[in-house]
Amino acid sequence: MAGLAFFVLGAGAYVTALFGPALLALWFWHQAGRRIPRWAAHLLYLPLALLLTWMSGNLLFFAAHDDGEGPPGLGLALVPALAMLLGSIALYYVAVGVRVAEALLRRVKRRWTAHTDAPTPDR
Repeated sequence: MAGLAFFVLGAGAYVTALFGPALLALWFWHQAGRRIPRWAAHLLYLPLALLLTWMSGNLLFFAAHDDGEGPPGLGLALVPALAMLLGSIALYYVAVGVRVAEALLRRVKRRWTAHTDAPTPDR
């Protein structure tokens, strides 16, 4: 029974390490501006995603009873989780950059149209 519990713990830790950063990114994107300020949400995503992946990786090694002296196969199992982490971080901050660029472009466009539509004084 203990073996089944460790298997379930390890499987849950692996799924959390694999899909946790992407789900965390979606949650932060959805909550930005609702409960916490937008800039704080975008700044908090990176450390919390790294912490989530690190903790679930440690939990996976604990569930496998790996003390570092066994075969190197378990470390290779975390390669997809690391790829998902890096991809989630990159996509999250690219999306933030695109939204910031859109907002700046709208602001410049509004100022430009307000400047060109203004009545010119007669000389």
